[in-house]
Amino acid sequence: MLAARLTGPARTTAVERFSRLAAPLAVVVAGSGAATAYTRFSSPGQVVDTGYGVVLLAKVVAFVGLLALAAWHRGRSLPALRAGRPRAFLRLAGAEVVLFAATIGLAVGLARTPTPPPVLDADAAVAEQLLPAAGTAAG
Repeated sequence: MLAARLTGPARTTAVERFSRLAAPLAVVVAGSGAATAYTRFSSPGQVVDTGYGVVLLAKVVAFVGLLALAAWHRGRSLPALRAGRPRAFLRLAGAEVVLFAATIGLAVGLARTPTPPPVLDADAAVAEQLLPAAGTAAG
């Protein structure tokens, strides 16, 4: 936590600069995660019916928690930091580090969890069953 080592105006400047970058970067992270998740599921039900989906949902909840803490930072602790009261900022930053570590742990768990197998829709399953039979009849 570099911000804990800085003091006074230097800390405030560093935190404000990072804060301005955090929102657009969070959008990029969320967008890439959503795109990746979209490619992993062949059925919406797999999100709640598979281990991969459950870990993904836990990671999404943790990420939303990080966004909520970030909003709290911008609304509450940054003004206190500007006013020379860093304790609220440091407390919230500590909580953020713990939640961030949990989110990274979930990301590691997600990477190690097998992705759900493809689910064929009913029409594709019927066609797959008929194709081998048609191939045998023609031979």
